[in-house]
Amino acid sequence: MIDALYVAASGMNAVERLLETSSHNTVNSQTPGYQHRRAIIENFGAFLDGAQQRAGLIGARESVDFAQGDLRSNESPTALALEGPGFFVVRSGGKDYLTRNGDFRMDLEGQLVTRAGYPLVGSDGSVVRLNPDGGAPRIEEDGAILQDGAEVGRIRVVELSDDEVGRLTPAAETLYRTPEGVRPSDATQTFVRQGFLEMPPFAMKSLVEMLVANRNYESMQRAVRTIDRVTQTTLRSV
Repeated sequence: MIDALYVAASGMNAVERLLETSSHNTVNSQTPGYQHRRAIIENFGAFLDGAQQRAGLIGARESVDFAQGDLRSNESPTALALEGPGFFVVRSGGKDYLTRNGDFRMDLEGQLVTRAGYPLVGSDGSVVRLNPDGGAPRIEEDGAILQDGAEVGRIRVVELSDDEVGRLTPAAETLYRTPEGVRPSDATQTFVRQGFLEMPPFAMKSLVEMLVANRNYESMQRAVRTIDRVTQTTLRSV
């Protein structure tokens, strides 16, 4: 009976994690470059050691779905989207991070930066810098940046293997850390689209996930209450 209570309680915790993840997806349904998070429910009791081991315990782990989002037209010349599996590279605190969020702005120094102020990295490893007094940039699908008819830089776009992508860890809403020892390669299957932003394609899916998770949570609650009542009745009869 106690084991059943542990299983039901662990199930509630796992479904709660699923609820949090679905809610997070819904909140970010209009965030450019946001990738769908998935809470995967699984049995982890067998992995516990010794006296802690309990068959049937349920847990949840989170993964990120890097499927291509929808490209939405945007009038800004610094709005960029990626078509293909690649990532932009941005820099913060001397470290490079990967992102598919191309909602860039030009700052006073001519750098293309994210809304959080992280500068975009170019193909030569330095920060992309334009002439703030020059004309609007034209950005080619290979990342070349033209301003006033001359090439002034080239955006670095990188790709990873499927295994490496699966090991990326979130650093912020749309930023990801690369696994230790992994060196992303220059993109060969990804194209830059100027005047577009990549938007999450899953708003309705996230709402459905929230509804299903909420019903599952309520079912787990009822199971815990039932087990608790039966346990109390059994103890009183002893």
